[in-house]
Amino acid sequence: MKGLLLLLSLLSILLLIFPVAATIFEEDWGNYTHIDEKKRNGDGKTVTLNYLRRNYTNDDGKYTIAVRDFDAQGKVVLDISFMGRQETIILKGEWDAGGNMIYTPPVKLFNNMMTITTNKIVPPAGIFTCCPEAEIRIDLIRPELFIEFNNDTNQIISYEYVALDPFGNWTENPVKNETITDNGVRNSYHINERIPVGLIVTNYGDAESTDNVVYVDTDGLIIENGKAYYQLPELGGKNQQNLIESSSETINMSLRFPSLPEKIDYSIHAYVRGKKEGITYYYDTIRNVTLLPSVNISKSATPEAMMPDRQEVERIYRSIYGYNKETDINRWLEGDEIFVSIGVTNYQNYGIKGLRLKDLAGSQFSVDNQSLDWTFDLKPFESREFKYRVKALRPGTLKHPSAQLLFFDLNRTWSLQSRTPFTEVHGPCIQVFKKPDRPVIFPGGNTTVTVTIRNSGDMPSKVRINDTIPENSTFMDGVMDYEGVLLPRDSAIISYNISIKAPGQLELDPPGIYINGMKESGCGEPILSEIMVREPTQLKNFTMPVKTSVGSLTSPPVHQLSLLEGLIPAFLLILAITVLIILHRTNK
Repeated sequence: MKGLLLLLSLLSILLLIFPVAATIFEEDWGNYTHIDEKKRNGDGKTVTLNYLRRNYTNDDGKYTIAVRDFDAQGKVVLDISFMGRQETIILKGEWDAGGNMIYTPPVKLFNNMMTITTNKIVPPAGIFTCCPEAEIRIDLIRPELFIEFNNDTNQIISYEYVALDPFGNWTENPVKNETITDNGVRNSYHINERIPVGLIVTNYGDAESTDNVVYVDTDGLIIENGKAYYQLPELGGKNQQNLIESSSETINMSLRFPSLPEKIDYSIHAYVRGKKEGITYYYDTIRNVTLLPSVNISKSATPEAMMPDRQEVERIYRSIYGYNKETDINRWLEGDEIFVSIGVTNYQNYGIKGLRLKDLAGSQFSVDNQSLDWTFDLKPFESREFKYRVKALRPGTLKHPSAQLLFFDLNRTWSLQSRTPFTEVHGPCIQVFKKPDRPVIFPGGNTTVTVTIRNSGDMPSKVRINDTIPENSTFMDGVMDYEGVLLPRDSAIISYNISIKAPGQLELDPPGIYINGMKESGCGEPILSEIMVREPTQLKNFTMPVKTSVGSLTSPPVHQLSLLEGLIPAFLLILAITVLIILHRTNK
């Protein structure tokens, strides 16, 4: 029985404690005055009032200023309401002996919570008292509380991966949901790392703030050092006259991720509130924190390479330039083969099993018979490297595709994609274009075939072209062979004339291409054309029309006009002339 009473007593205590802890953030923020970010400079609000604009209301400052009257002596009567209180003031301007306008000194209202300063007064003028106005500045003498996060600039790190949707098609169009990079300010941490949180509370206003409180909503992050609720001492305003109290306070905390996090991104929301003359002011700010995966993936590739190997470079370029051009040869020998390296590192103090790494060579590279799909385990803090060699299919700045890493950790499946490195590939790129000048001819007709050989690479090359004519065609004249050295961005053109007798469609055959003494297909397949041979179109038979003699033609009937039909137009003409004469005499 005593045990039951003790248990009921503990439950009663918990019921009393936990509601307080749960409602600690339940503030009536809607009825508080939110501090404007622009108020740090202490500038007031300038307003011009006249007969057309007799009132001004500021919802943020919760005050209204209305013009009651202007008089001819330059006095202005203002009614001011602020936070449910009312006051009336009279502003005026007087000329001094020097001819300068002297205005009423700044007026302090509502127990020094508001100051009205006269900038300009235009008194009414004329019989109808036209156009009086008053320009005033309103300054609220109040605290301006701000809270800011102190940036974590320690242990700056940078990660080279993108977190993906594990159910997306990463080889075609991956769905990216998180890009993780840290540069300058650190906001990303591993599961076992401490998250430092520094808060700076400053009163930038011109009045002190009392009953100051700071709330910290960690969004599910665990508070390791510190607390979610802080009571601060009175803070004086930085722009306050005769400042005695400190205007700033610093709070240092440390957080950590939950052992089984339910998400990657967290938002730490910090609030500060204070009071002055029964008015509550507040400000809030947010810092985003990202959970880093336990494993990092990075991909790199040889930054510069050649399509020919080193022995070929020495053989080719000595044969092109001779043995006295060692500097040119050495320039090309700086390149190397292309190796791709993928690094995977476990940053945790526990092992991770069943990781799967997948990669692709890409459309611009070829790879030997080698699987680019690995399954492996990682020990605590272990790093592994996966390396393979590729061969470029063409010169240029070539992009390697991303590698993907899949693994399960921290109660979720992670899908990471590496960055995409580039390789600058040097080498000749011989392209061949072959086309006729007349793609459609009649049987027995002639056409001229033009072959263009272009080196679009960045290395010179010895090129030999042996072309052939299509089947059932006859060579007429021209040049079908080429041999020479093509420099980068250089071209050569040969052409010849052929005759084709039989109708049909002929495809131009690719020429024989020898690059640096070796038979190759060039940089990509040759671009070829076709020739259509067809018979002329036969005209259809038709009958010529029979010529008819003029004498046999029948004359069309002639319409005979009556006498009346001829007299009516003449009568109307005479009538019109008569009317004109009468009008002319009348005008005289």
